[in-house]
Amino acid sequence: MINIDQDLDYEINLVNHLERFVLSNLKTWFHSPLRFIDPKLFLIQDEEQFKSAVYNLHLEGLFKESEAEKQNRLYPYFDPETNPGLEHDSMKKLDSEMLPKHYDDVLTAIKIFRHSIQIQADIDKIIENRKNVFQIYAFHQDTKVIGLVPEEIKAHLEQTQRSSLSRVNDQIKLEAFTTYLENFYTTHAVHPESLWKELGFTEVTLRSIRKFQKLLNTSNRNEKQENELKQLFKEHKNRLDSLLEYVCNKPEKNYHEMLLKHFAAKVAELNYQNYRIDLLLGIAAPVFWASYEVKRPEKNKTYFYPHNVKELNNLKIKNNRIKSKYNQYFDSLEKQMTLNPTEGENLIKSSKSKKAHQDYFNFIKLLLEENQDLKIKLEKLV
Repeated sequence: MINIDQDLDYEINLVNHLERFVLSNLKTWFHSPLRFIDPKLFLIQDEEQFKSAVYNLHLEGLFKESEAEKQNRLYPYFDPETNPGLEHDSMKKLDSEMLPKHYDDVLTAIKIFRHSIQIQADIDKIIENRKNVFQIYAFHQDTKVIGLVPEEIKAHLEQTQRSSLSRVNDQIKLEAFTTYLENFYTTHAVHPESLWKELGFTEVTLRSIRKFQKLLNTSNRNEKQENELKQLFKEHKNRLDSLLEYVCNKPEKNYHEMLLKHFAAKVAELNYQNYRIDLLLGIAAPVFWASYEVKRPEKNKTYFYPHNVKELNNLKIKNNRIKSKYNQYFDSLEKQMTLNPTEGENLIKSSKSKKAHQDYFNFIKLLLEENQDLKIKLEKLV
């Protein structure tokens, strides 16, 4: 039996620990935006009084990131104003240096969570709001070095960070499948007869399709026609499922090719980031392209060199861990794509392949629910 009170206490406890970590970072002089907003708050010793002052400033919107600040943060190179349009002449940022530093989003999420507690929302809604707090803070400057995060919330934040990889894969899958289905419709839209033949439709089924299409395009249908259309619609739904069964494994090659390109690009990016870290640590000699990189003006140098050695080494460890996973995915996927026909047939017969087939079928059905225009196009084929 689920203990609702126990679950609720657990969720509240997690957010309390995260909130304390947020407030402790706001009280750190070098890092905190309070240096510019209200430095007097650093003198407050009482934790509750400090928290109250922070939320009052939050109400005034003083922790928000402006659109200009956001654009500058997400620009992948330092000093765009120094060399506008010449990206190779600027110092490239690390991924971690493009994480947000502002606190408006996480403080807002905490307040939403607290409100759901006050109004005694359903436990599932409370858990969803707690997860949103962790989702936002997992990709913040405060949590980029997971080793510095308190133990009470470390595992949850690290799990959220790692799950970002699967979200990227889902997006790639969505793009690959959508592109394939759009092309599939275009190929068969004018002359669907060849597709019907491949699907094994009988002459009876073909007559049913033509009758369904005719009734569908008939205006002012009588009661008999309406009843007949309802019956034909059930058959149409079954034909659509047959079509989705037919196509559900076909986009896999597109999807895998896109994944391989993505994995290779991410490994190259991580290698480059590690090279930049080694340059900062003074353990890598500049390679041939380094001569094209213009050093930034002396006045801006402090912007790039606040890193301590431990933090940079931790970033390298994290990069290498992610890179190792990408390489494993790449090797496994490449091996799967180069199976000989016999091995491929055996794989199709395996329970694992049947599960993958069912997963693709379910994925396409969800995709079409989200993309009604594409669903209507495919429905026209059958």
